[in-house]
Amino acid sequence: MKALTVQQPYATLIMEGVKRFETRSWRPPTARTGGPILVDFAVHAGARFDKNTPPEIAHIVSWRSYPLGVVLGIAHLVWVYPAEVIRDRERGNVDELNMGDFSDGRFAWELEVVEVFAKPIPAKGKQGLWEWERP
Repeated sequence: MKALTVQQPYATLIMEGVKRFETRSWRPPTARTGGPILVDFAVHAGARFDKNTPPEIAHIVSWRSYPLGVVLGIAHLVWVYPAEVIRDRERGNVDELNMGDFSDGRFAWELEVVEVFAKPIPAKGKQGLWEWERP
């Protein structure tokens, strides 16, 4: 199964359904911008916490502890949009917009949570999409 490493707190926020879009400078190899994507992948929490987490979302993340270096669950990649489309569509959703880089030329991956693991599974992440075998 493919896996994607996401820094904390964003990996947990994805699995909780709080963060619906993951932004990347690249689109998945099988994606067509604006086309439906039917790909499930593991969400891996990176080994480090993002120290640049915007203060605007402190009310979401300040009181929690976040596991690092683990696979948290499975997400479904629903659709890939040019980031500016989501930036315009979600204009009133300040929290979502503060949890990603919606600059022109980037891509917003719309995600749905498929499964949250009761116990996170330790794993070493990699950049880009990488292969992960569920134990």
